[in-house]
Amino acid sequence: MIWNYQSLGKILAPSGRVRAGNEEYPVLSITMQHGLIDQSEKFKKRVDSRNIQKYKVVYRNELVVGFPIDEGVLGFQTQYPAAIVSPAYDVWKLKADIEGHIPYLEKYLRSPHARALYASKMQGAVARRRSLKKDDFLALKIHFPQFSDQIRIATLLKNVESLIAKRKKSIEDLDKLLKSTFQEMFGDPVKNKMGWDKKPLNEFIVSCRNGLSPSKSGTVKGKVFILSAITGKSFREIYKEAFFNNVLEKYFPKKNDFLVCRGNGNINLVGRGFFFNGESSDILFPDTIISLTIDIEKIEKSYLEQIWQNHLLRSQIESNARTTNGTYKINQSVINKIMLVCPPLKLQNQFAKIVEKVKSIKERYHNSLADLESLYGTFSQKAFKGELDLSRVPLEKEAEAQQETIEPQIQETVKEPQ
Repeated sequence: MIWNYQSLGKILAPSGRVRAGNEEYPVLSITMQHGLIDQSEKFKKRVDSRNIQKYKVVYRNELVVGFPIDEGVLGFQTQYPAAIVSPAYDVWKLKADIEGHIPYLEKYLRSPHARALYASKMQGAVARRRSLKKDDFLALKIHFPQFSDQIRIATLLKNVESLIAKRKKSIEDLDKLLKSTFQEMFGDPVKNKMGWDKKPLNEFIVSCRNGLSPSKSGTVKGKVFILSAITGKSFREIYKEAFFNNVLEKYFPKKNDFLVCRGNGNINLVGRGFFFNGESSDILFPDTIISLTIDIEKIEKSYLEQIWQNHLLRSQIESNARTTNGTYKINQSVINKIMLVCPPLKLQNQFAKIVEKVKSIKERYHNSLADLESLYGTFSQKAFKGELDLSRVPLEKEAEAQQETIEPQIQETVKEPQ
């Protein structure tokens, strides 16, 4: 493939000089993940009309660049004939004599390769306040292949993105299946029409342990990893390496430990809880987490995890959380008093078997998703370096009629879970 390199200054011209004034336009915002989106998708309500008179008008296929640019905060406006964005953003248009395929340019300008270029030219000492001057932005040279190859690259990446989206939806559907199965077997815990017993959580707790404070860190006695905060669905899969002197055994999670978030600035995350997967001698839990050792002879782990997400428990947790310096907190006393709906253990065990089957499928789906995302990274890296053979990739219009030509090629690399 013969590559043509062009500076952004050869491709883009300034725009955004027209202001909103008193005219009505859709209001757009920029996100790192999805580029330009309707403001209503990002915020609960639109900015007051009195505040948007100086907003910049962005016409279809114009580029909007926000900040920090090295995190991919940019996107092309492809939704409306005209919309408006914050006056803090830069707006650019393709020059009239340039054949640029918008989907290709969007993917390239948001790619890790392009973001590394931005970062290399940015100025400033504070990470998220570093900026890229307009002249430096326009001086950056990017890969600019012939128009047909731009289309092929964008088509290929779009098809891999479609497979990734399908796999993510399959995983989401499995989560929905568990919720509906729970509802079918146990009913709504709030209404409790099946008349199950209600018991306080402390009847199922063998012991409670607070995590280790970072202030107790020492010198080099033994390397361990601190489990990061609990997010909405699981533990964050990032561990911080640290060194401690003589770490006590109680700070390491055990097989039947239910780990609960005791404090967070987000009320929706306070009290989130999950069982730790197995045991560990090199991962400890911090003081932002309370560990509850559960008597699994009295309550099934899968049942507890599922009902813990129910709004009946969430309301008990959130109504008893206390605020300290902007952080919502709960303690062991709050946790002990939480009331649970308790169906017969035999029925809970039946639900647990279903959960295990679903988890097995989800694990295969997650592995497939990881392979697809890795494949996307490889394809995009090679495509933007001119190292990818595009001869078998149809043009976009051809691809619509030949979708079956591309997907089997991709699936040869990433096998569908059986």
